[in-house]
Amino acid sequence: MRFMNTIISIRKRLGLSQVEFAAALGVTQGTVSNMEIGRYVIRPNLAQKVIEVAASHGLSVTYDDIYRPATQPTTPQEAA
Repeated sequence: MRFMNTIISIRKRLGLSQVEFAAALGVTQGTVSNMEIGRYVIRPNLAQKVIEVAASHGLSVTYDDIYRPATQPTTPQEAA
């Protein structure tokens, strides 16, 4: 399954760049990029951190939101 559209959507709803999102999660920008393009399996501990970061920005995110399969391809604009 691919979750990239979900991670991109969450990051964009938070109004964060990949670098900012990575810093908040305690990972590298490359890891965020790989999450967004489906090259990185999001483990539960990182999913929990995504939920915490989202909550700190007033956004409610669940494990179901994170692990929902992508239904459409990512455009270059979404990946930016």
